[in-house]
Amino acid sequence: MTKYSSVRPRPIPRPVGPHPIWRGIGCLTLLILPIFSYALARLTVDYGLVNGWPIPYQLLGNPQLPDFVYGSWILTSIFGPVAFWTHFYAYMAATALFVMLFGGVLSVGYAVVYAIFGPSKWGPLDAPPPRGIRPKAYKR
Repeated sequence: MTKYSSVRPRPIPRPVGPHPIWRGIGCLTLLILPIFSYALARLTVDYGLVNGWPIPYQLLGNPQLPDFVYGSWILTSIFGPVAFWTHFYAYMAATALFVMLFGGVLSVGYAVVYAIFGPSKWGPLDAPPPRGIRPKAYKR
């Protein structure tokens, strides 16, 4: 074999992007988290109303839609049923709070799992210097 060989080992192709299972988990989270939060918000607001929690009166009752909604049959057909939901604003406010709370918990959990099972933070070119090895002092 010559010194300058033209045969080189082929580089191993690396997958681009995250593992497909993470896309599935993200899709389920996008669908399940708001549904779970809305159900928990309904339970929380109803429990609070029964037990006399100080819920702001602006969030209670049926929502009032603007006048231009009733001028268009398209907007009326879309937003009309919302006008009949009792305590709609209270439910949506509690839902938003629970989505932020559970989304934060899931993000921290994902960060912990990624730190444990994810790739190394040091690559082959940016590895830290070895410990315990010091260069000799410079002397003239």
